[in-house]
Amino acid sequence: MKSFAFLAVAALAALPARACLNDRDSDSLATQAAQLPETLRVITGRFERNPPLYYQMRIARERGALAATPRQFNLYDDIAVALDKLGRDDDALQTIARKRALLPAFDPSDKSNRENWYRTFANAGTFRAHRFLKAGAPTQRLGEMKTARAQIKRAIEIKPDAHFGRERYQLMAMDWIIARKSKKTQKTLGEWIGGRDGWKDLWPGEVDSNRKRAVEGLSGMIVLGGAWENPDVFESLGAALETKDGVTLRFLSLMRAQELLKNGAISLGELTLQSPQISHEAGELYDYGVGVNDLNQGDVAAAFVGLRDEAESWNVARQTWMTNKLKTSRLRSK
Repeated sequence: MKSFAFLAVAALAALPARACLNDRDSDSLATQAAQLPETLRVITGRFERNPPLYYQMRIARERGALAATPRQFNLYDDIAVALDKLGRDDDALQTIARKRALLPAFDPSDKSNRENWYRTFANAGTFRAHRFLKAGAPTQRLGEMKTARAQIKRAIEIKPDAHFGRERYQLMAMDWIIARKSKKTQKTLGEWIGGRDGWKDLWPGEVDSNRKRAVEGLSGMIVLGGAWENPDVFESLGAALETKDGVTLRFLSLMRAQELLKNGAISLGELTLQSPQISHEAGELYDYGVGVNDLNQGDVAAAFVGLRDEAESWNVARQTWMTNKLKTSRLRSK
């Protein structure tokens, strides 16, 4: 099977000859795709997302197992995550509450016990935040986000840097939401995280380990935490990629944010298609001295459209295949 980095190279090869994306190879999308293939997958949506039937069958199967043996704590997490994936956040929170009621007291010396409590707090905080955001992030319910934030903070205390540091950036995003809703900041999420994380302005060739960690954490939020349709998270990912070796991917990340805004997504950071962080006026990215310039950014934009189409086709085909297999499996089990 072709690698996604190869598909990116192939997509670029199909563009006009001037789409060499600057003759500094390290700034080309092809090279950046080879260096950061997982980031390109995250931006374009070519990562695994399961069909609803997958989660429905998991819930039914594991509820049956719990009925026989109620203290299989990992099953509560599996069921709760499946419920959340189906948009049933109230049920997900109730499932985690049942698990918590059965857990023995927290014991940091017991690895299994520590893992169970970490998952309890991490999942509860995530589900509560999802419910708040799906409700439109109403100011009158901001206490719900503050409770979710406290639960994520506790999860981090129990198990720092789990999931590539995803919860660290999830916590920063929660702090930002609380600050935005309380009118204590006008910063975008990218500006907020950059200030908290101490990102440096880099000269070509320099590396900021905090930016690299942010790319990993924010990517984890998109793939594992449900932020695939959040323009603010893609704006912040673009901000983290504002380096010599990531500036073309930054452009694509902002294009994903733009795509979401065009499709009606709401930005808590009040991003618009005309926001400086989102707009792609000629020469904007060339100001950083590397990467996309006013001659080839249209070609990069065309590559983004091609890669998004390929990713969506791949995802539809994968989910269709899985659904058919799951339906067959369910029929056989009856």
